[in-house]
Amino acid sequence: MIALYFLLSALIALAAAFARQRRTVKRLGAAFYLVQLSLVAHIVAEGYGEVSSQFFRFDAAGTLLTIVSAFVFVHSCVYLRDNPIKEYRLYFTLLMLLTTAITGVYFARNIAVTWIFLEATTLCAAGIVYHRRTAQALEATWKYIFVCSVGIATAYLGILLLSSLGDG
Repeated sequence: MIALYFLLSALIALAAAFARQRRTVKRLGAAFYLVQLSLVAHIVAEGYGEVSSQFFRFDAAGTLLTIVSAFVFVHSCVYLRDNPIKEYRLYFTLLMLLTTAITGVYFARNIAVTWIFLEATTLCAAGIVYHRRTAQALEATWKYIFVCSVGIATAYLGILLLSSLGDG
């Protein structure tokens, strides 16, 4: 189920990247949130704590991400209503990919998978920061990437230290 979720989410986001009209982006967003709701329905139906594969485990709190991200999507439609279509579709493509990556981080039960999805969230969020493509947005994007990279490197160092303690 989780592989299908990631595949459908990525395909819908990719389709949004090539949409020619705002209406198409909004429809693709609706399809994306249907996929999100399908995942939530599956998690609730199967029961929390279910292991989807060796890499993912579902729980109740993770299902709230769908509700929160849906509100973000709706608010963003209003926020970006006057932006050019190029910025509009880039923003929403990255927002859908960010939501998918955050879902992957939250449900991951393997440190390598968590790390991969965490890096994806950084890249997607950096793209959202830079979606207007101004000098100030570029500066903010580089600062964001720097701060996130330092934080992720520090977390990785902590993980290595903690894992070395468990072997002794």
